[in-house]
Amino acid sequence: MEGTPQGGVISPLLANIALHGMEERLMEFIEKFSFKYPNGKSMGKRDKRASLNLIRYES
Repeated sequence: MEGTPQGGVISPLLANIALHGMEERLMEFIEKFSFKYPNGKSMGKRDKRASLNLIRYES
């Protein structure tokens, strides 16, 4: 058998490494969009990142 079996000790670590990379890439991606507040003012980079919510479930 090769690789990491499901449920192995290293599986949560590998999942978190992958999810961290995806999260960083998504944050970079959202900064490229033009979002506006209801009053018409454009959102800054910090507010765009804050408007995105990511949830990780761990077992």
